[in-house]
Amino acid sequence: MRFSLALAVSQAHATQESNPVRTSFAPSNNNVLGAMQTPAGNPPSIVAIGTFSVATECEQAAYGYSRATSWTYHHCNFPPAGYGNYSCHCYIRTDGVWNPLPEACVDSGDMGRSPLQPSPSPSPTPPPPLCANELDCGLTECAT
Repeated sequence: MRFSLALAVSQAHATQESNPVRTSFAPSNNNVLGAMQTPAGNPPSIVAIGTFSVATECEQAAYGYSRATSWTYHHCNFPPAGYGNYSCHCYIRTDGVWNPLPEACVDSGDMGRSPLQPSPSPSPTPPPPLCANELDCGLTECAT
């Protein structure tokens, strides 16, 4: 079997993309605690991305969202609250907030990303010239 450097580099890159490096992991900590009214009623900066069996699935899914700055997973044995059941739910934050608070059966991870800034507004289009050329400008000035 021949060794292919290009193939080895390609495989290493693919592995790195599918297994991103976690910059901070907070087991038994909730980075969305108190920020949501119900499991589905979230502010725009917190997005429910699905339900998963384990935290690592939530983490992997979170890396598929370019705007995600952190993720939070409620374990499947997380007790239901009077206002909804968060168990097995996975959330991402897009606002860069990283302030996990202790809570059993919840894990969070900081992805080491900064929030994406909105694209700047395009510059206004300048007004068209008053004259098409020098002769036109000369005629315009005389006409006024």
